[in-house]
Amino acid sequence: MCNVLDVVELTTPLPADDLQAGRQGTVLEIFGGGAFLVEFYNADWEWTPDSDRDYPAVIATVTPDQVRLVWKAPVTEPAPAD
Repeated sequence: MCNVLDVVELTTPLPADDLQAGRQGTVLEIFGGGAFLVEFYNADWEWTPDSDRDYPAVIATVTPDQVRLVWKAPVTEPAPAD
């Protein structure tokens, strides 16, 4: 379904991570068993001073049934060696 650098959107909230359905994030890593690590930024894609986090993103492990694909990263071939 997803590859590294694809953009996904939560279809279900993740209350433990304070993430609502509809939040978009970038796939960082794919694990065996179908789960993957996603970096979700806040709605403005920036850090807010009133946040209780020191970083503007939440990194969470999700399963395919919790997200939908919204943008597929282009696949490029490696440059030929000289």
